[in-house]
Amino acid sequence: MSQDTEFIEDRETFTEEPYVTPVGQWQILIANVMADVLRITRVGSNDNFTELGGSSLDAVSICSRLKRDANISLDAVVIVESDTVADIAHHIHEVQRLER
Repeated sequence: MSQDTEFIEDRETFTEEPYVTPVGQWQILIANVMADVLRITRVGSNDNFTELGGSSLDAVSICSRLKRDANISLDAVVIVESDTVADIAHHIHEVQRLER
């Protein structure tokens, strides 16, 4: 495989859970960043980072991208320990609500 070729896994390789389309700005952003970092076709609201093959280094990369793209400060532990993309988005929403 050449360096120019990007190998992208199909989401269904990792999970048999039905795909649920992300809703809301945070779910959509997290799902898109996670799919890009993990190099998989798509990530849904109910998808789990670890089940999709994510590592601690991937979690750090996702946090870095969220900081760069949306100025969201998030600890990598939140990515690893959250059950779903929706849970991560809820965490971000709650932190922002408390900061107001």
